[in-house]
Amino acid sequence: MITGKCGIECEFKYLEEEKLLLVYTTGTNKGAVITHDWVWTEDDDLVESSFFYGLTPEKIVISEGVSAIGAYAFIGLETVSSLILPSSVRTIGDHAFHGCTNLRKIQYKHNNNNVSRLGIGAFAKCDKVDVNVFTKASDMDKKLSLFFVDEPGAYAFN
Repeated sequence: MITGKCGIECEFKYLEEEKLLLVYTTGTNKGAVITHDWVWTEDDDLVESSFFYGLTPEKIVISEGVSAIGAYAFIGLETVSSLILPSSVRTIGDHAFHGCTNLRKIQYKHNNNNVSRLGIGAFAKCDKVDVNVFTKASDMDKKLSLFFVDEPGAYAFN
């Protein structure tokens, strides 16, 4: 098991055998934010771009209490095929899941709450996402309705 801090009042556990990444709040309020960690070398080269760099989860489960997923938080996790988001998530930042090319299933426990902001390119290059919604809207509209988005970012699923 690998554990660590991954934002403001957020920590994670990675269960290698299960290929499961659990992200949870460590605080008592519902304001936990998953952030992005940039790591630079002395020569100003980017060597790691996420708290989850080098992990190969197939499933991500984010616990209740996490209110925001910051920009680039899960970028490039190509092995992820399933994502569970709690009803407490209100913001998904720019490029948060960009490049999660095997992501197929998103379960959002919305409880009639809205994601107030879905960032630019939040799910860019996630072309396999299955959108099981009951509308006859365009594919883009179907994917956005999955979240009941108030303010969708440009190219959220492109």
